[in-house]
Amino acid sequence: MSLRLLVHGIIGLAALVLAGFNLAGADGNRRAAAALEGKRPELARLQRVATINNGLVQLIVKAAVERDDASLRALLAANGVTFKVNAGKVNAGKVNAGKVAAATAPAATRQQP
Repeated sequence: MSLRLLVHGIIGLAALVLAGFNLAGADGNRRAAAALEGKRPELARLQRVATINNGLVQLIVKAAVERDDASLRALLAANGVTFKVNAGKVNAGKVNAGKVAAATAPAATRQQP
């Protein structure tokens, strides 16, 4: 009989310890959610800035390609921006650079979905 009480006591104690861990985990989750909620306006602002930055990068890439500007290409490369240019056409001895196929901004400025 005393062995049965000992086993039930150990199981009861384990249940109490696990319930305590569960409560502590739930409290930690609530705190993390509250911290994220407080950062929501800042995240929204950063997303708008990233959109503007990506638009500026696209304009600089377009200017670098259209003008075949080595200094703009160097500026873009120094900031981690790479791009590919589709094959252009030759018109009366003048090279039409074509359209920019893809420009990749550094990961820190990319807009997240």
